Amino acid sequence: MSDTAADLPSWPRLKYESDGGKPFVFFVLYGTFEPPYVYRSKYRCAGLPDGVVAQKYHDDQLPEVRDQFRQGPAWDEFTAANPGLADTVSRATEGLVLKGEVADTDSLNYLRDIIGFITSMMDQGCICVCDPQMQEWWSPRSWRTRIFDVNEAAPRQHVVVRFSEDTNPEKYWVHTRGMRLFGRPDLSMHDVPKKNRDAALDMVERFIELQAFGGVVPEGKEIAMNSLPAGMKCYHRGHVDAPEFNNVHIEIEWP
Repeated sequence: MSDTAADLPSWPRLKYESDGGKPFVFFVLYGTFEPPYVYRSKYRCAGLPDGVVAQKYHDDQLPEVRDQFRQGPAWDEFTAANPGLADTVSRATEGLVLKGEVADTDSLNYLRDIIGFITSMMDQGCICVCDPQMQEWWSPRSWRTRIFDVNEAAPRQHVVVRFSEDTNPEKYWVHTRGMRLFGRPDLSMHDVPKKNRDAALDMVERFIELQAFGGVVPEGKEIAMNSLPAGMKCYHRGHVDAPEFNNVHIEIEWP
């Protein structure tokens, strides 16, 4: 790694509260990989954050670790949306897994470094990136456009908001995936009337930004938004092994 560049920009967490959880980094890169040469200024990267390890897997070394993500609903969606790239990924013989917990601090510099590291790998043989927490597949072009070229922390690009059919077909289950990257709970809200879709999305996106930038939602917090009914409250639920989130979550109870 070159260490001759100017100081890297800091990504502060302006809402930081110290009683949040530890961010969990988890990305799977596909392609071919040599020793990672990262140029500090070009990629805004000070190296892998403390606590995150890069492990390569290939045909002769635990191929099942590399292969487990090339199946399931997220893979099927990716294959349908981008069949050419998915076919190339399906034939990739190597995978590089970035995984680990980092300290919960008042900056998102760990995220800046991870983004820079992954971008550097794309210039050195990486053809696609899987984010298992968000259940998203990134082509080099979409990663650069939506993640790296933004040149600042953009939490909503790392978290997906889903509107699933609830038990009542006239209502949604609104839920997220990806907040564990920031060490904060995902969000869940059942029984949302379809007419309130836009207001619910606005509220969820506000919570994503608040938490990603360090905020902590207290138990029983009441939500006050003119576009939503009164009496909505937040309750912490779940565990990190829950398949719907792979994370703990906040259940926002619709009145």
